[in-house]
Amino acid sequence: MKTASVWIAAASLFVAASSFFLAAASLFGQAPKEQAATAELTVRLTAPLTTKLNRPGDLVVGKITGPADLAGGYLEGEIKDIHPGAGAKHAEISFQFHTLHASGKNSPVAASVVRIVNSKQQAEVDEDGGAIEQERGGASGPAGRLASLAGGLASRITKNKPQQAELTKLSSKTASLSLAPGSELTVQYSVPAPKSK
Repeated sequence: MKTASVWIAAASLFVAASSFFLAAASLFGQAPKEQAATAELTVRLTAPLTTKLNRPGDLVVGKITGPADLAGGYLEGEIKDIHPGAGAKHAEISFQFHTLHASGKNSPVAASVVRIVNSKQQAEVDEDGGAIEQERGGASGPAGRLASLAGGLASRITKNKPQQAELTKLSSKTASLSLAPGSELTVQYSVPAPKSK
């Protein structure tokens, strides 16, 4: 009787575990019904982005140059934090794009800057040639790399579930960091899908 009870308990545990893993596989293997349309665009800054003049709350605006169907529109954002370099401290600018103005529509977006070219067509450096270090999502170091890996895994599991708006942080080991009008940013973005009724 004792042996039979043990086998019954083990079987019940196995069934429960199997149900859990099947439910998890079903959840992660299916894309959400409401997904964001993810894409990439290129913008050129319409005003300076610099630790010398800007302040938190200032607008960051880029005129869209590609793709063709959005060209002439604008991507709008806001500076969240800014610090000039001093001593061992880096010059830093943190900002976030939040609204796409194109094709007669104003759409909220979750956007992430993936490439920077200054107004002199030099990649990943500011106007004075200082190397720009970029940080997305507000995390760096081992914790940031772990968060990035976790985010990538979650993205694969949910088949590109809409991302949250990301904070882009630029820093340079110089006294100031500046990007002039005409500097080009490549941005990955997603527009939330309309909610089903």
